[in-house]
Amino acid sequence: MLTYGGDAASTGAVAAAKQSGARAVFWLHNVEYRSPGCFAACDAIVVPSRSHQDHYRRTLGLTTTIIPGPWDIERVRCDARNPRFATFVNPERAKGACWFARVAEQLHLQNSGVEFLVVEGRGRVNAIASGGIDLSDVTSIHQMKNTPDPRAFYEVTKVLLMPSLVSEGLPRTAVEAMLNGIPVIGSGRGGLSEVLSLAGDRLDIPEKYLPDTRIPPEPSEVTAWVDRLSQLWTDPAEYERASAAALAASTVWHPDRLFPRWEEFLTRIAAGNR
Repeated sequence: MLTYGGDAASTGAVAAAKQSGARAVFWLHNVEYRSPGCFAACDAIVVPSRSHQDHYRRTLGLTTTIIPGPWDIERVRCDARNPRFATFVNPERAKGACWFARVAEQLHLQNSGVEFLVVEGRGRVNAIASGGIDLSDVTSIHQMKNTPDPRAFYEVTKVLLMPSLVSEGLPRTAVEAMLNGIPVIGSGRGGLSEVLSLAGDRLDIPEKYLPDTRIPPEPSEVTAWVDRLSQLWTDPAEYERASAAALAASTVWHPDRLFPRWEEFLTRIAAGNR
C-alpha cells in the first residue's frame, strides 16, 4: 500500500494493511511532519528529492528513498504551443505572490511588452492584489481559473515563474513545464533547486522572505528576475537555447526512466526487503 498522512484514518489504514499481510510505503511530499510516530509502522518511506531526504534525516532521523514522480507525460505534454505568457501558478503568498507582483509591476513600468498569466489553484488572483503593491494600472496580468487539464496553460506559456518561498519537494509544475520545453525561473527553495540545477534559472530570494511574510520586496530585489525575463522575451536565440536545455534536461523524469525505478523499489519492498 502506497499512502500518506498522519491523521487517524491514514495511520489506521496502514495498520489494516499490515494486518492483512501487505507492506506499507509512505509517500512523503512535504516538510510539515514533526514526529516520526506516523512512519513507525511503514516498511519504507519515499521522498521526491534530496532536499527532503536531508531535511527528514536531520530533523527526525528518518531513512528514506528518493524516487521522483511518476508523471503521466501524455496528460501534460502539449501537441502544439502558442507561447505568449509568463505564467505563475497558484498565487498564494507562500508561493511568492508578492514577489510575482513586484516583478509584474516593474516590467509594466518598463513597458516591456511581457504579458502575464496567473493560474488559480488553492490561491486566488486577489492574493496578488493583497500583497501591498498597487497593480491597478497593470493591464498585462491575465487570469485562468483552476483547471484539471494543465495543458490549458502550458500551451500558452512562454516562461514559467516559480518564486516559491516554501521548501518544495520536487515541484510538478516545473517538471511539467520543462517536459514541454518551457524555461523556468525559480527561487531554488527545497527541491526546486534540484530541478533548476539541470536547466532553467535559479534566482534566489533572500531568506528573510518566509512563506508568511507580508512585506513586499523592494524593486531592487527583483532586478535579476526582471532582467532575465526581459532577456528571454526579447532575445529569440537565447530563448531557443533555454527552451532546448529545458527539454533535454526533462528526460530524467520521463516515464521510461522512472517507472522501472518504481517497479524495482515496490517489488523489493513487497518481497519484505526494506
